[in-house]
Amino acid sequence: MSECHRRCSWDDDDEPVCASNGVSYRNRCLFAVVNCGNPTIGLWHEGVCGDLTHVDCKRPCQDKRNPVCGSNARTYTNSCLLTNAQCDDPELQMNSEGPCESIEDRDTISGRQCTDTESSKMQQKQQEEQQQLLKSTPSSCWLSWRVGGWRVLRFVKRMWPLLLLIMFFHAGFVLREVANTPLTRIAKVASNENSRASAVVSAIKKIINAAAWTDLEGVTNQELAQLTGTVQEIGLSSFKPPCPATPPSLVGMLKVVQNVSVSEVEKAQAGRVRDGGRWWPEECQARWRLAVLVPYRNREQQIGPFLNHMHPILQRQQLNYSIYFIEQNGTELFNRARLLNVGFLEARKEGPWDCYAFHDIDMLPENDEHLYHCSAMPRHLTVSVSTNKYKDSSKMPYNTYFGGVCLMSEKHMLMVNGWSNVYWGWGGEDDDMWRRLAFMDMVVWRYPAWIARYTMVTHKPQIVNEKRFELLRNTGRFPNDGLNTLDYSSVNTNKPLYRHIMADIG
Repeated sequence: MSECHRRCSWDDDDEPVCASNGVSYRNRCLFAVVNCGNPTIGLWHEGVCGDLTHVDCKRPCQDKRNPVCGSNARTYTNSCLLTNAQCDDPELQMNSEGPCESIEDRDTISGRQCTDTESSKMQQKQQEEQQQLLKSTPSSCWLSWRVGGWRVLRFVKRMWPLLLLIMFFHAGFVLREVANTPLTRIAKVASNENSRASAVVSAIKKIINAAAWTDLEGVTNQELAQLTGTVQEIGLSSFKPPCPATPPSLVGMLKVVQNVSVSEVEKAQAGRVRDGGRWWPEECQARWRLAVLVPYRNREQQIGPFLNHMHPILQRQQLNYSIYFIEQNGTELFNRARLLNVGFLEARKEGPWDCYAFHDIDMLPENDEHLYHCSAMPRHLTVSVSTNKYKDSSKMPYNTYFGGVCLMSEKHMLMVNGWSNVYWGWGGEDDDMWRRLAFMDMVVWRYPAWIARYTMVTHKPQIVNEKRFELLRNTGRFPNDGLNTLDYSSVNTNKPLYRHIMADIG
């Protein structure tokens, strides 16, 4: 009997494991049979799928309509979406295949399906009850208003800024910005002034914990004033339309200037970029929030050209963005991947961000129509590079190239546990990331080579990682090598055009 067709005994140890296809197997024997028949399915972690502490258990789902009914009486488009919902509600189970039946057509006592005659009687009874309710005496309605109406008027008078903010929240053009601006960020903005911080946090807690409108009467005038001012500071109080899907100020092909100092860029961007490299459009609500992460060491002369080139491009693309330079401290070999993990974790504290750009300092785009925003799948931007005579990397034998510049969302990063921490020296970490993404059934997307063109700024050769090929043969270690095993310390400083992170990474 072949290994792939061996029998698994029910007496085997009942130690479930989760495979990369999102399926839980009762024991390793059952998983081994599946893996033997399909080697692309690997072992993700011990325990049932969804039992993760450092990595998001949710996975991308294909757009297939095969509805299933959950134990919460909710219909899910397919079983994959129900599995993702189990990440937030572990007690959720699948009741049956197919959509959930309407509870209006069921007997409330026995739960059996009602006949057409019974359903008609139920509807007639409901209509009679509604008509009886409409015949209520005007005096009772007036009494209800006299009792509770004054509270409503007093509430509206005191809470009109918050009510106005809620109206903004329900406007379609602000929904995306609201989703990206949690109350914790409002408190973070207010924490810049200690006198405001306590009042804002107190107001937020009372609003979150309010079970009824009357509970909001506990918000004091001072707390309300501080909260309103903070909301205005982060730009949610103004009526702004969303920025156009295609930014109107793009110019196309660009000239790359390699000899410019940081001070010259500061003069050019004076009054535009905020401290820490923050910028967002004033005329509209940005569609994307982007964190640009740039790892480096001993490349100070390339900071000026990078800022001079990237700030105008990102501004013309009307992004809400911030640029982070992560510098490696110490004398150890350069570890690009660790620095990218540090940048991701530090930028995440100041987010939320829709997208993270993992950007080499020596790679500059030649076309501002190459938009810096994430997609459903990770994106690789440096498709054709000057030092490679602009050959299309996706059509070369080495088509798994993921270095230079790439874009990933927070979900993508958490699914693969970030970058590997073991690549000291040049090379290997980008191939490792490609394999992590492939292991999680993610496909890298690219723009055509004619638009995804980059100039590589000249620099000295780096020390090559001699062990990179040996490390690549063991990329299955990624559940225990990445964000959840990163050990570092950092000192963060706001510069006029960027946020500087000095990182000790071992």
